[in-house]
Amino acid sequence: MKTLRPLLLFVLLTSIARAEPAPAVEHPWVKLFNGKDLSGWTAKVNGHVCGENPFKTFSVEDGILKVSY
Repeated sequence: MKTLRPLLLFVLLTSIARAEPAPAVEHPWVKLFNGKDLSGWTAKVNGHVCGENPFKTFSVEDGILKVSY
């Protein structure tokens, strides 16, 4: 009985050590910004209605999303 516990622990640890990791699933990147305009984006500025872009807070310049407060 005294040798059974260490033996079971040894078997358990060696089986865990030999286990192969699951293959990584590769997902394609999802483009969030097209670099041209704000289509697909909904601006939300505190104190204003969702979808409003007061004071041109969000804009696109040279393919870069710009936020000006």
